[in-house]
Amino acid sequence: MMIRMGVRCPGCEQPVAVRMATDSTIGTRFYFPCPNCRLPIRGSAVGHDISDYKVSFEAERLLDHDISSAPQVVTVNPYVPNDFSADTNDAVGGFSMMTLDGLTGKRVLDFMEERDTALGTIRHLWPQVRRLYEYYLDEHWDAFESTLAREFSEWGFPTGRTTHDRASAAHSAMLAVTVHVVPPSAATASFLRSYMAKHMTASADGTYSSMLKTESTITKIKTLQRALFDILDHFLLKHEMWLMGGIRRYLSAKGSANLERMTLARDEFGETRDLYQQGFEVLSKVLKYPIAARNTIEHGDPENFGDEHPADVPTKDRVDSLAKFSKLSNAYKLRYFQLDPEWDDFGNTMNSKTRNLIGHGVVRHNLRTGRIVTPVDANGINYLIFLGNLHDLFDSLSISLQVLRALRITSSTDWPERGKDKS
Repeated sequence: MMIRMGVRCPGCEQPVAVRMATDSTIGTRFYFPCPNCRLPIRGSAVGHDISDYKVSFEAERLLDHDISSAPQVVTVNPYVPNDFSADTNDAVGGFSMMTLDGLTGKRVLDFMEERDTALGTIRHLWPQVRRLYEYYLDEHWDAFESTLAREFSEWGFPTGRTTHDRASAAHSAMLAVTVHVVPPSAATASFLRSYMAKHMTASADGTYSSMLKTESTITKIKTLQRALFDILDHFLLKHEMWLMGGIRRYLSAKGSANLERMTLARDEFGETRDLYQQGFEVLSKVLKYPIAARNTIEHGDPENFGDEHPADVPTKDRVDSLAKFSKLSNAYKLRYFQLDPEWDDFGNTMNSKTRNLIGHGVVRHNLRTGRIVTPVDANGINYLIFLGNLHDLFDSLSISLQVLRALRITSSTDWPERGKDKS
């Protein structure tokens, strides 16, 4: 629904008529550039329907009878891609459903179904799963088992008291949430299949399974589980901020061309930047474990990297142990990871160019252009494209938690030394 209101620009003091889209929100910070002087005007919205929807601006509100005197009209829609200059419902970027239809073509209903499924999963399932996984991480087994029996009795999760049964139940619950928030892409699904096959083969090798069972390795895996769970929780808490990034998977050819000239009128870059940086760092720490499985299969030892090294990694930085690998820059870690052609596309979801851009000390969201820029990269990246990268990063983080699931099962003291991973 669109509501119409007016403000006076605090810069040029000209009246502006605002066509404001409404949607259910727990709190949205938005902006628009003044159509006269281009000064960014910020605001916020909160509410679940028109009866309790509240909008505030960092500008003087005009009375209803003064809106008609505003010579300029802007459209502000923080919930779907937006074109500030659209002044009618039939313009691309001017009305929510028509905008989505114009961008996705015949796939608009598929996108809306994914969005609604994600919102419902976070609202109704995530609170229970979060409690269960918290108990799992804390090793509060009485509470874990009672929660599993009370709230997940019909899910068919393992109910045994072995380490690997608990790990399987906890991570199955997590997967039930994450795959319904962002369905696995072809890249992440292919990587997980490939990794699990390598992990199961490597687990039959005593060197690999013994390495996973060392106390130091188990401690590191547990620490990494906590870090990965925490960042996934942050993503889900702030899902509304980045959910529109998922539209990139549904764009038509025409929609892809139109998207570049549109933006999302949300003023939340500080938080979405932190999500990307933290997620990227945690994901980088997971990479060594798939590499350990690959090393075991190819060279007979998880520590043995063989003679093949990425061409663009300098000789002085080439590694011959997992300890040295862990000290590499994230960019070089990715190069080693992507030596496996089946993992290359997954590695691309960790967009180093985006990470370098947003990690710049003076990066900012240019509210006049809707792009993320730095002094050395004035063109930067469209904010919507950045949210698409954030959406894909969540997918990779979700799948990476299942990598840790396999590691916890194989590293458990009650799992046979040469057993097969049944996760």
